[in-house]
Amino acid sequence: MSYWSVMGGDGEQALTAMEQAKSLLPKQVPPVVESWFAVFEASTQSKAGDTSAAMAALGRAEEALGKDQEPWAWTVPLDFGRLTRHRGFCATRIGLPAVSIPALRQGLDELESHEIKWRALALSDLATSYILTGEIEEACGAAGEAFDAGIQLQSDRVLKRIARIRRELGPWKDTKAVRELEERMVGGFLGNS
Repeated sequence: MSYWSVMGGDGEQALTAMEQAKSLLPKQVPPVVESWFAVFEASTQSKAGDTSAAMAALGRAEEALGKDQEPWAWTVPLDFGRLTRHRGFCATRIGLPAVSIPALRQGLDELESHEIKWRALALSDLATSYILTGEIEEACGAAGEAFDAGIQLQSDRVLKRIARIRRELGPWKDTKAVRELEERMVGGFLGNS
């Protein structure tokens, strides 16, 4: 519930759900549960803006991931590629582009071709991080790729992120890169009407 609150934008509800979940965990859990729980906690803490708690939770996730992983009926196993992307997502939320950009780029390199939605989400966070560093051409390139995937998937979540990114690009609206992104978006929306 905490993770879904983070995705929905409610940081306070996410923290409340995380604390409740922590109280229900037994002292000994399999490393796969420990690692995923730490990732969820990092997401919650990053949404709340607590940099040190988010980074500490990511450290715990990496430590747990390094332990022997016994078989577990988990829908999606956590691996270092997924952990790297989550590090990028968390660092984007707390405004740490020096951490998010390399993590997201590495995470993108490790995605398989069928993981289109994860690629779009990572690209949108990469665009946001590039805006923070003033790399507007790179931001527009990443946002454009994410937009294309959002149109392909008809993903409201991805398209809302791209709309937010476009608003953040307002100060650079007269640059060639931003104008080209706008043209791409208009063409994408008109092509799907």
